[in-house]
Amino acid sequence: MSRVPFSPTMASADRGHVVNTGSTSGHLVYPRGNVYSTTKFAQMNAYVPPKEES
Repeated sequence: MSRVPFSPTMASADRGHVVNTGSTSGHLVYPRGNVYSTTKFAQMNAYVPPKEES
């Protein structure tokens, strides 16, 4: 797995956590909100590693 330090503190500690928050629109589709829901779904899944890397 490729890793890039998020901050110098995380790099020196060789550990850390990144918490991503998002909208429920990534899980649900609303009337006339298809583009918004699509972008939130993509944003949410951009930070989920593939099962091979977990």
